Formats: sequence, structure tokens, C-alpha cells
Amino acid sequence: MIKKVIDYINPKIRAKIKLRYALFKYYFTKKVSFPNWIAMDVTNICNLKCPLCPTGLNKSKSKKIMMPFDNFKTIIDKLPSSIKLILLCDFGEPFLNPNIFEMINYIKKRKILTKIDSNFNIKKDDKFFKNIIISGLDILNISLDGCSQKIYEKYRIGGNLNLVISNIKRLVKIKKKLKSKNPKITWIFMVNRFNEHEIEKAKEKTKEIGINFRIKKMGLSDQCIDIKLDQDIEERKRCWLPRNKKYIRKCYSGKYKLPLYKSPCHHLFDTLFISANGNVLPCCYLSNESLSFGNILKESFEDVWNNNKYKYSRSLFSYNKYKSSEILTICSKCEIFKKLTR
Repeated sequence: MIKKVIDYINPKIRAKIKLRYALFKYYFTKKVSFPNWIAMDVTNICNLKCPLCPTGLNKSKSKKIMMPFDNFKTIIDKLPSSIKLILLCDFGEPFLNPNIFEMINYIKKRKILTKIDSNFNIKKDDKFFKNIIISGLDILNISLDGCSQKIYEKYRIGGNLNLVISNIKRLVKIKKKLKSKNPKITWIFMVNRFNEHEIEKAKEKTKEIGINFRIKKMGLSDQCIDIKLDQDIEERKRCWLPRNKKYIRKCYSGKYKLPLYKSPCHHLFDTLFISANGNVLPCCYLSNESLSFGNILKESFEDVWNNNKYKYSRSLFSYNKYKSSEILTICSKCEIFKKLTR
């Protein structure tokens, strides 16, 4: 009953309430419910060189691979019935995997929603765009940070603006022809210092094409604690943050302080991230698979979700003391979320 009431509340407030409820439940029962959604990288390869991305910077130490379809099926078959949505990307471009449509279709057979975030810089024929629709993909978010090539490529290095726009129009045209409601297509405009003057033009363009538009406040990859960037945080702030303060995340306004967020980590309690190799990582900010909490291809979902690495890491953000010997995980070094005194 509590969960049903929460679902009708504003998303940001809902997320906070869900976390508090999860921490409350964990304190008294020592149990964490299975997540409702997960993210899975079907590849950790990308065709762009975005300057604040571990993949674009080639900072990730993980082997570059495409997830084989057989491994994908094995993982999906191990997921609990609680999973209602799967995001098929994290550090790679999902449409580069040649089996992506089979993967989406396999998920849809389990009546799970599918979502993809893509740079959409792909040269394909009409069959490809038709397959996006008939595969059953529910949500497609397209990262498009500008309305001119000069501005767009400031961040999306190696990207072709005209190609992306053309691809969106082709997809919309075929979607209308097939009279399909899905996928819901959204132009994601990540605001930075170079493109903030093109926001209104982008809004007009989305209306013209017939898709949704959403502004995204820029992160500076300080959450990616397993890699070291060449620029320090103050240099990144000066280089990338927009001048209009309403487009700047609260954690970057004023003096930079750690932890970035005053709330405990929610990732450990409500979701997990599966790499293209099947390794389970506790949050979407980690790209180094040597920091994994387990491997879903070799273990059951339940065994990973409730193992000692998860128990110890959750104890850092709750009032539950971890009674066994201390286990060092990357969460011990986390300065993104506020740890709770135990």
C-alpha cells in the first residue's frame, strides 16, 4: 500500500521517500528488496570521444567487448520478477551491438520495459529504424547537445549533428507509417557553457520534428571515483558549466564541498549495474570491472545482491553495523553520498 501511494508523488520527492523507506526497512529487518530496474551495458564500446566520459577518454581499464547474445539471455533469465525496466546502456553505445534488437525482443517477452540512451550517430538503412520500432523498444533518449555542428561537437567529439537529426526524422517517419506509439523519443539537451544559447532553438526543432525535449544539467564526472581526469574540478567547472545558474547542479553552485549530496547512496538499495562481461557494479559511475561485487553469469542474482560486499557497503550508508570483518569496497572511498555515523 505504501509503495502504491509513493508512485503518485513528484519523482524527486518519491525517490527520497523510497530511499528513507528502504533504509527504515533495512534497519529493522536487515533485508533489502530486489530492485525494480537495472542498467546493463550490452557493449562498453562507443563511437564518440566525449571529453568527460571514461569511455571517450579511454580511461576505463575494462576490456572492450560486445556482450554475446547467449550471455545476455543467461543474465535475463536470472533476473527476479521484481524487475520492471532495463536500461540497456551505461558506458557504451548500445546500437553498436549487432544483436541489440534480439536483446530488446527477448526482454519484451518477459513484459519488461526497455530503455536506451543513444548518441544516434549511426549510418543505417531504413530496415534498422524499422527494427527499432518492431523490436518493442519503449523509451529512446537521444543525447543531442546543440543545434549547430560547431557547438554540438564541443562535447560530442566525433559526432555529426546532421546525421543525428536525419536519423531522428527517419525514425519518426517510419514510426508514423507503422502507427506505433513506441518508442517514446526524447531529445536530451545537456546544457554546457558552449550551447546554452541554443536551448530555445532546440526546443523549436523538437516541436518541428514531433518528439519530446528535456534539459539535463551537466555532471563533471567527479562521481567517477575509479578514474583520474587530467583537469581538476575547478578547471572543469570553469570550462564546462553554463553561465545561467538555473542550469547548474546545486552541488556545483558556490564553494565545492564533499560529499556532493547530503543523502545516503540510493544505488545500493534500489538498483544495480551489469557490465558487458556480466560483472555487477554497485553504481553507474564505475567503469573499472575489477571493482565488481560479483558476476551474474557465474552466480545467482540473489547471491550477488545479498553478498558480504553489498552488506558491508550498505552499512556505510545506514545505521546497521556490519558484524563480520571489514571488507574494503570502492564504496569506502565514495565521496558522492553522505555516509551515516554508526
